[in-house]
Amino acid sequence: AAGIANVGIEGIDTTTLNDWLWTQHRIITVAINHAEFTGLRISPSVFTTLEELDRFCDAIEQAVKQGIA
Repeated sequence: AAGIANVGIEGIDTTTLNDWLWTQHRIITVAINHAEFTGLRISPSVFTTLEELDRFCDAIEQAVKQGIA
């Protein structure tokens, strides 16, 4: 089993956030820039550990609070 989510942060470009997650945290996401919606495709699976999910959540929280500069 797996899940798929679309996540975005208002005020932060999707592609820039995607690149930041990879370069700073080694977290793989896919930037979606569609005419109707934008965001990062997040697709954890049964092989994704709780630690990996926590790392993603911590990174997103950091981006929201401090930005990604």
